[in-house]
Amino acid sequence: PAYPKKAPVKPSQPMRQLHWGKLPDMKVKGTLWEKEVDDSKVAIDKDELESLFATKQPAKAGGADGEKKEDKKKKGPEMANLLDAKTSQNTGIARARIKQTDAELAETLRTGGDGMDADTLTSLLKILPTEENLEAVSDYDGPEESLSQAEKFMRAVGKVPRYQLRVKCMLIRATFDEKVAEISESVSLVAQAVKEVRTSPALKKVLQMTLALGNYLNGGTNKGAAWGFKLDTLSKLSGTKTVDNKSTLLHYIAGLLAKEAEKGNSSGGDGEEKTTDAVLLLKQMPSLEQALRVVWVDAGADVSALRGSLKQVENAVSSDKEESFKAALGDFHSRATAEEKKLTEEHAVADKGCLDLCAWLAEEVKGGKLEPEKVFAALHTFALALEKAHAFNVEAVEKEAKKKRMEAAAKAREEEMAARKLSKASSGGSAAGKGGGPAGPAGLGGKGGARPGGPRPPGNGPPRPGFGMAGVNDELTRK
Repeated sequence: PAYPKKAPVKPSQPMRQLHWGKLPDMKVKGTLWEKEVDDSKVAIDKDELESLFATKQPAKAGGADGEKKEDKKKKGPEMANLLDAKTSQNTGIARARIKQTDAELAETLRTGGDGMDADTLTSLLKILPTEENLEAVSDYDGPEESLSQAEKFMRAVGKVPRYQLRVKCMLIRATFDEKVAEISESVSLVAQAVKEVRTSPALKKVLQMTLALGNYLNGGTNKGAAWGFKLDTLSKLSGTKTVDNKSTLLHYIAGLLAKEAEKGNSSGGDGEEKTTDAVLLLKQMPSLEQALRVVWVDAGADVSALRGSLKQVENAVSSDKEESFKAALGDFHSRATAEEKKLTEEHAVADKGCLDLCAWLAEEVKGGKLEPEKVFAALHTFALALEKAHAFNVEAVEKEAKKKRMEAAAKAREEEMAARKLSKASSGGSAAGKGGGPAGPAGLGGKGGARPGGPRPPGNGPPRPGFGMAGVNDELTRK
């Protein structure tokens, strides 16, 4: 049955829409959108939101190879040449890397000894004799010294029963522990990532805030009144621009989360109450980055391949007549089967966790192909973008504060300079008032005075412009 219709939000003016994937009402039940996310708890500053995301006309956009010589091969005396030249050469090169004699190598294959590593066994598997090669070297009855290294190798190996199957089983044993470790690590990473996503308080808070803002922006349209949204909506938040095209809805959400953190309302634990959820999101889901690299379909195929390889060893051991080989590979099979069973169970648990996570997030599993790595990638990319948006906001605030400080400092310097000029002018006028007196009548001399054009009184400095009778009287008065 469909979930009850949600009451739509109606903005006071047309808004720029968030193009999200609205979750159909019939798919809400049983997901986190039903009880764990409630956008009615988010307090929205309607005036601020409308001032930033109201629909307005967008602003107009401004304006000598050299050839290598092959070494000549030394021809042995009367060589048998049972193999073609290319096969003989390639086999001889690979054989030279195996540090065992032909007899020792044949004995190792016969008993299933563990003296060779995975690389050696891989090389050996490539040069094992084919039926045609084996027939050619087996029928030879001439002198041994006339055989090449490759021919001697094939004769020795060809005497071991089912030599190719033996090498394959030994290679399975040599690579088993490494493969189990790789698959187990991938399964553990995915399981841990699922757990972190399901338990992240920051994720629920961010989704809740996004739902509330999206419903407001889409209010009055058929995209509004949503109970939830598709996960790919998170990648579209940065595409919803503000009116001035200088910011986005993603940055706005980062700013709201920062304000919540300042009030101590983030989802952080002890000591992180004032750490914004924009930063906590990645901290609460640290396994996402590695888990998104795990291709879950391939991990399942690897588990199946491991199980199949052990079945091959089981068949080889049960049908072989060499007791030493049966004992060596039988012990490995018993241990490996127990480990494979445990790994299969872990994979099954993680697989169910991935299915439950997709259902919890209302993400469809198309064609029965479970791809949790896409969910992890979407969440990780969003968490990085949100953290980056928060850093951008912080930097913008710091730049604005720095600009205001510089403007205040410049204004203070201007006021200080103006005050100095005023003080200097005032001091000059005061000094002139103290030294001067009333000028005497024109043409009246005084003690120590001088006529115009006559010698200047000593100590009175250079003559001033316009120095006439009035100037003389002033000088006499000062004397």
